[in-house]
Amino acid sequence: MSNLFGVETNMRGVPLWSAGAAWNISSERLYHWDWMGFMRLKLTYGYNGNVDKSLSSLTAVAMATRNILIPNLPYALITNPPNPDLRWERIGITNLALDFESKNARVGGSIEYYHKKGKDLIGESPVPLSNGILTYTGNFSETKTNGLDLMLTTVNTGGAIKWTTIAMASFIDEEVVSFKGARTVSQYLGSSGGGLVPREGSPLFAIYSYKWGGLDPDTGSALGYLDGELSDDYGKIVGATQPEDLILHGAARPTYFGALRNELSFKNWNLSVNVTYRAGYYFRRRSVNYRDLLTGVISHPDYADRWQQPGDELNTQIPAMPEVLNTSRDSFYQFSSVLVEKGDHVRLQDVRLSYTLCRDYFPKLPFQSMELYGYANNLGIIWKATNIDLDPDYPTSRPLRSIAFGLRVGF
Repeated sequence: MSNLFGVETNMRGVPLWSAGAAWNISSERLYHWDWMGFMRLKLTYGYNGNVDKSLSSLTAVAMATRNILIPNLPYALITNPPNPDLRWERIGITNLALDFESKNARVGGSIEYYHKKGKDLIGESPVPLSNGILTYTGNFSETKTNGLDLMLTTVNTGGAIKWTTIAMASFIDEEVVSFKGARTVSQYLGSSGGGLVPREGSPLFAIYSYKWGGLDPDTGSALGYLDGELSDDYGKIVGATQPEDLILHGAARPTYFGALRNELSFKNWNLSVNVTYRAGYYFRRRSVNYRDLLTGVISHPDYADRWQQPGDELNTQIPAMPEVLNTSRDSFYQFSSVLVEKGDHVRLQDVRLSYTLCRDYFPKLPFQSMELYGYANNLGIIWKATNIDLDPDYPTSRPLRSIAFGLRVGF
């Protein structure tokens, strides 16, 4: 037990513990699956804890001397408001796993389910400016996470050519159960960059957007919804939108992911090919920004496919160029649902080829072994759900591919 806060509710210790048990099913007399030589069931449960050492339950101030109104007059800033109820974050974790392996060791793997319950999680919430501070940090939220991890290894061939396959698959479902703080529409919209903006009933990391109403067939302007009606009054649309009016597309991080690795070996040669996949998530792509364009910055090639004349709205969703600068128009378009894409994809992640020399086969070698290898990473996407010409994992830049060659010597 430990406690770094030490005020009121925190005078009590914080019990952090875990316990586990395992059952070797295959060792039981009633076990008759001779083809499955090993099977074990494991169960663990416990609580982990976390504390933000930058916080305190007592008021903390920082002295400063740079005073705009009265030069050199020292003053103090509140860096940590009083919070006698500040306490540890606690994460309750339950794990249930099954390990197995066939009698001849040709097939093996594991299945694991886990459940996490986050309590008293620390976060920030805005407060009225009359308090003298902008945000207040405290234990505001609870979360729950359910996940499933699968791994399967198979030895497909033996002998001179050995072929092994390793398959991994994972599923995760994260949800904010409760959150006592408040967030603004702009914060929810900005969360698509990967930021954590909690909202009850939503994933921890989520994509939100304005509802898209298409293009005006006469002007090519983007249309949104104001009081349930199509509108191009962007100032009012942005100003009237509440968090509950935003579209929740789903998680901003993959909820399904995994890999399939195949390894081949023949004599001194070894080859491995790894294919990965990520699914069940969304991302926001970029498009033309007329505010940048009108100030001389060519920001995106979507400009070439913009609406230019009546009828173009049937073939494009890129607004026409405005006659005058309208930042609210750009903001609405950049955060509209039309620019949200599914991130599901399958990728050729890496390939490795090596040749090994060892003293067992070459007695005159001056060292125990030598491996020559070549490695290529992030080779490209095999399939993706979106038709947009970009990588879902790199929506704002081009992915970097790498090729390496090396020599490894063992003495």
